Amino acid sequence: MAPFSSFATYHWTLGPAKLERFNGVGSLELQGTPAPGQSSGTAMDEVQKLFRQLPKGVGLEWTGLSYQERLSSGQAPYLYALSLLVETNGPGGYYCELGRTCVLGDIPAEMEDEFAFVLEARKFTLDLLKMGTACKTIWDEYNAFMERNGRPKEARLYCHGQGYDLVERPLVRADETMSLAENMNLAVHPGYETDAVWAVICDNYLVEADGVSECLHRTEKKIFEV
Repeated sequence: MAPFSSFATYHWTLGPAKLERFNGVGSLELQGTPAPGQSSGTAMDEVQKLFRQLPKGVGLEWTGLSYQERLSSGQAPYLYALSLLVETNGPGGYYCELGRTCVLGDIPAEMEDEFAFVLEARKFTLDLLKMGTACKTIWDEYNAFMERNGRPKEARLYCHGQGYDLVERPLVRADETMSLAENMNLAVHPGYETDAVWAVICDNYLVEADGVSECLHRTEKKIFEV
């Protein structure tokens, strides 16, 4: 049996108790809590500012709850938005619809932008609502308008008659054979969704000899902050 010292040498040294790795790369785990009165998001922003001062080659990644918080950052306002649709029947038993969006807190900029476009889409539709116009014509022109403006084409029943029933003909879609006639009560509610918001508005109008009437509702055409 040969002694160990005959073919090797040894000495004592210090090393880490364990090697931290993240996605296979050597790493250092940092944990912390926000200062009193500060949110976790603010603390994480400060950590990112400090990391920008480090040399190139040093990266920062979040894990656990911090990762989930960063992943959902900026989406919280959309969790507090809802669209209300009020359906009622008025004089003579005629149905009407009113739809508005309400937001708890400040209105996100993207929601404001898409709501502004919904108003444009509604105006485009209203300009088409004339006596004798075929519903298929309105449907086709509206979808062409949406496509030109980079919005999804309509697949729902977004404009229809109302009377003693909540939904009745004419139905503004490709398979409707009825044309518009004077004094028809129409619910107009263009709407679509993006990856983050749902944009919609709903009001009623009467078909008149020279176009459509003023809106039958007096509620402001806006997103309401509550």
